[in-house]
Amino acid sequence: MKFAKIALVAFALLGMDLIFAQGAQAAACGTVKDVSLSGSKGHWTVTCSGGKKTVKGWVEDTKADGDCPHVTAYFQFENSSYSIDRDAKACPKGDRTTFNWTETADYVTVFQYGS
Repeated sequence: MKFAKIALVAFALLGMDLIFAQGAQAAACGTVKDVSLSGSKGHWTVTCSGGKKTVKGWVEDTKADGDCPHVTAYFQFENSSYSIDRDAKACPKGDRTTFNWTETADYVTVFQYGS
């Protein structure tokens, strides 16, 4: 979670649009998130089974502005600053990138940024 807080501050300082699943908290099992920013759309679900977390969905670039939207997931472990990071990017306008990430982790934080 420490990394997620640092990322939030960094994006705020850079003036980037940032959407967190469940605010700035770890996404709960069963979370379904639809995000629409000025130049992008995204959708993802979080499922949990056997100590593993899965984030499955897509991100789409909807604006010809040279900016590439991303969805990023941080799979994290209790009492550890270590995380496994996954990222999907869509570029140029009209591109939709799908993702399906599964990792052993205690919790996962998912967010969309750019455009």
